[in-house]
Amino acid sequence: MTYSFRSVLCAVALALIASCATTEKVSKRFSGAFVSYTVDATKPETGTLGVTLHLNGVKLGDEAFFCIPAWAPGAYQFIEYGKFIKAIYPIAENGDTLPYAQLSSCVWQIQKAKSLKKVSYLVGETTDLKGGVLWVETTEINPNRVYFNGTNVFGYINGFKQLPCEVNYKLPMGWKVASAIEVAPNSNEAVASDYDELVDAPVLMGKFERVESIILGKPHSFVIDSDEPFRADSLIKVTDEIVKAHYRLFSELPYKKYVFLFRLVRPKFLSSYGALEHRNSSAYFMPVGDWRKVRYDQLTNTISHEFFHLWNPKRIHGTLLGSKENGGFDYQNRLYTPNIWFVEGMTDYYADMLLVRNRTISPQAFLDGLLQRLSYVKMFPTENVESLESLSLRLANTESSEEMIPFYIKGTLVAMMLDIELRTLSDDRFSADSLLIKMNEAFGKTGKAYPEDSLIYVIQTLSGVDVMPFYAKYVIGTDSLDIQRYFEKVGLELTSRDEETVFIGYLALPDTADNFIVGFVMPNSEAAKMGVQSGDEILSVDGIGKDKKEQFVQRVMFYEGQKVGDSTTVVVSRGGEPITLRGKVGKRSIKKQAIEPSTTANESARRRRLEMFGF
Repeated sequence: MTYSFRSVLCAVALALIASCATTEKVSKRFSGAFVSYTVDATKPETGTLGVTLHLNGVKLGDEAFFCIPAWAPGAYQFIEYGKFIKAIYPIAENGDTLPYAQLSSCVWQIQKAKSLKKVSYLVGETTDLKGGVLWVETTEINPNRVYFNGTNVFGYINGFKQLPCEVNYKLPMGWKVASAIEVAPNSNEAVASDYDELVDAPVLMGKFERVESIILGKPHSFVIDSDEPFRADSLIKVTDEIVKAHYRLFSELPYKKYVFLFRLVRPKFLSSYGALEHRNSSAYFMPVGDWRKVRYDQLTNTISHEFFHLWNPKRIHGTLLGSKENGGFDYQNRLYTPNIWFVEGMTDYYADMLLVRNRTISPQAFLDGLLQRLSYVKMFPTENVESLESLSLRLANTESSEEMIPFYIKGTLVAMMLDIELRTLSDDRFSADSLLIKMNEAFGKTGKAYPEDSLIYVIQTLSGVDVMPFYAKYVIGTDSLDIQRYFEKVGLELTSRDEETVFIGYLALPDTADNFIVGFVMPNSEAAKMGVQSGDEILSVDGIGKDKKEQFVQRVMFYEGQKVGDSTTVVVSRGGEPITLRGKVGKRSIKKQAIEPSTTANESARRRRLEMFGF
């Protein structure tokens, strides 16, 4: 069995590599040395891509090191993408295969390298990854589509990442390819100024939908691969507002064109969704919803978040996040930086804040999101144990994307508190807006990076105010967030009141097949009186079954549409037999918290809230 697999694999590799070789041609784009790639995706059913790296005008010594990145910028997890290289063939100018030795999972030492002409290799899907790695970090290769992050597929010769690159894609009949570095929309060719730009442009191939839109005079492409029919109208309108909101802050769009890659999938419980920012594009793996209600969907916040990353950290960053002065990205070693809280927390704060300030979302939606983060921050055991700076440094060793969650919760709240702190200490002459604009002038527009351990000094120097006590408490230290005191400074208050709410008394959660199984029934509840038992599978509630998935989920988990005292009918499967249970909708009293504009706020607090949030 093992021998058979290897034989087939070798045959596929040689066929793809031979196919790549027949299309080799001399580029007229570059006058000096450059690197070109051929990516053969004509056999996606094999789960592999044939890739050939061609060296053009490159002079090597006796040995060369062929490398595949171990991690992807923006993703942080150390995945070691070299593990998914199935075969490698260093080819000399005379066609001979050169000897080589694999030094690590991601590095190969090629001998007699003076005659090296190209490196052909086979790339497989990323499989068996630990820790819930998000789809946007992976490689998917099948007859429906091919998706990959550039770091997963494009190798490099150590010492030559600064050379310009070009790519030629070979596709199955009827397929298209999209990326931010494409020569033109749907072109099979792509060009990058260097390796860093090449791998910072994810690629989607398949039979996707594509819509072009001009926003503020620049082309924006919406590439949509959806499991369900999805019109782009509302998505484009909301994105137009998001782009303009960011432009109002920074007074620039730092790209010639921008590409949004959307993989919209049928919602599945216990699945992870997310997105990843890139230099001039972003990739999304999100549940498909009602295309007419994008504005009220989590997709809106996610787009705003990834778009803000154009500045923080793609252009405003420390020396480890791609500084040209520091030789660009180090793709082989773990990233140890104390500033991930600023990269993710400040970004997530602005993602929502710019939306509400520019009226893309309502004040209530903004305050609800703030309350949700405040509720979640108490759920994590590290809240008063580990500092944001320590969490940032530890992220390099994380094995789960879930370990990033505190940055989007505590980090976001601390970023908001820092904004308020800057405003109050400067008598409202300086803010986080001012800080980011100045950082963009000093670093983003100049291509320089701030020293990795000097973020606090950058903030103090640019602001002219002493925020070290704040930093010591909430970034370096582990003090509890004094959120109420900061709310008072912007005319907000955290309220709590007793509220009567619908309650039946069973807890049902989906299993891996999306069947809702009752895990717990509260004694003496309406569910217990009806006869609901632990282990029952919920088939329908009041006639709403799994065929109406969204309504079914809302009814089962949140009692959506039910009122206290209403009759209710629950059909369950028990021992393989359907059983109909009838009863009444009950109630319970809960403490309902809310964040609201304060009715007793002074004039300066109200003015500050208006300047920050627009209400």
